[in-house]
Amino acid sequence: MLAAQVGSYHTYDPFFSSNGFQFQASQLGRVESDWITGVSLVRLLEVLVRRKLLHAEDCEVLKMSLVPVERRDPHNEETIYVLLDGLVREGLVSSSFATKLRSLTLAMHEFLGGSADPGKPKRQQPPFHRIIFFHIPQHTSMARITALEHLIEAAVYPVPPSSIWKGVYYADDSGKLLDYYNAYACTYHARISTPPHLTDYNRTFTFLEQRMLLRAKLLLDLQTRVNSHSITDFGLFKTIRGSYFYLSRQPHLDVEELGRFLYAR
Repeated sequence: MLAAQVGSYHTYDPFFSSNGFQFQASQLGRVESDWITGVSLVRLLEVLVRRKLLHAEDCEVLKMSLVPVERRDPHNEETIYVLLDGLVREGLVSSSFATKLRSLTLAMHEFLGGSADPGKPKRQQPPFHRIIFFHIPQHTSMARITALEHLIEAAVYPVPPSSIWKGVYYADDSGKLLDYYNAYACTYHARISTPPHLTDYNRTFTFLEQRMLLRAKLLLDLQTRVNSHSITDFGLFKTIRGSYFYLSRQPHLDVEELGRFLYAR
C-alpha cells in the first residue's frame, strides 16, 4: 500500500553522473535531452557493428553526423537519408529509429555556424524564388550529363521529403526520367516519330547518355519489383544501384565483381 502511494505521488526522475557531476533527468532541457538521445542511438548502432550487421564505417558516418568534431565530419543530407533508408529496408533499424536519428543530425552549415541544438527544426525548403527546378539542356555538355545523372539518382535513390536532391527540386523524378527514356526509345529503338506528349523530352543523346538511360530503366524496373515485394532481396538491388550510379557509403562493384556477385545470387 505504501509503495502504491509513493508511486502515485513521485515521478521517475533518475540521476545521471558524468565527470564527477550529478544531475537529475528533470534538470535537463530539450537540447540536453536530444544530445543524450543521440548518444543512445549511437550505442544501438554500435551493437549492430559488434553483431557484424552494420559496417563500422557506416556507423562512424552516422555517429559523426550526430556529434561532429571536425569540418569533414558532417555528411550531406542525401548520404544520411539513403544510408538510413537502406538500414530500414534491410530490417536493421525501425522507421521511427531512422526518423529520430535523421532529425538529430547536423548539416555542415549548422556545424560551421556553431549549432549546439540537434533537435531544432531541420533544413527547410528554400523560398520559391530560390528553388532550382530540374531541366536537361538541349545541347550536349558536361552540364547535361550531370543533370541527367542527378535526375537518375533522384529517381532510384530515396529523396528527402523536401523533394530536393543535390540542390535541385524534382516534382516527379521517376515520371520525368521515364519520359526522357520513352522519347529516346522511340527515336533510337522503335525508330518512329516521337509522340506529341514526349516532344519536349527529345534529345540527341550521346552514347554515354544512352547507356545511362538504359541502366536507369533497368533500375526503375527492379525498384518497382522491390517495392511490390516480388524481389525481397533489397541488398541485390542496392548493390546494382550503387554499381551503376555510385553514391557515398553505397556498395560499388566493377563489371567483373558485379558479374560474380549476380552469378552467386
